[in-house]
Amino acid sequence: MYIFRRFNMRINEVAAILGVTSSAVKKYYLLFEKNNYKFTRSKQGYLVFSEYEIELFRKLIYLKNEPGNTVEKSVEILLNKEPQVNKELDLKQLMIQHGIQLNIILDSIKEIDNKIKKLNKKVDKL
Repeated sequence: MYIFRRFNMRINEVAAILGVTSSAVKKYYLLFEKNNYKFTRSKQGYLVFSEYEIELFRKLIYLKNEPGNTVEKSVEILLNKEPQVNKELDLKQLMIQHGIQLNIILDSIKEIDNKIKKLNKKVDKL
């Protein structure tokens, strides 16, 4: 199981990662909070987003663009508030989850690879 890191990111940073506007991120987190999802806030009152929550927003963006879905309905699906009758959607969600996990793993591998390359360059200079 993957442990998600907690970030101290502001809304505009999350928006940049997701490729959406800050107002879209605000709308998303407010809809999640409306459905009793609790985001953590820093001592200064800023929202503190985890990797999980950023990936949750990615799923939301994907689901809301599916025919017949709205942002509100997609939030409910993600929070399992609405019975999922559509097996095809269940499969898509499972594929999204696995894809997200693979992307996280690939990103970690890239980070490690870059660190190894930097270390190799330092060793070569010795």
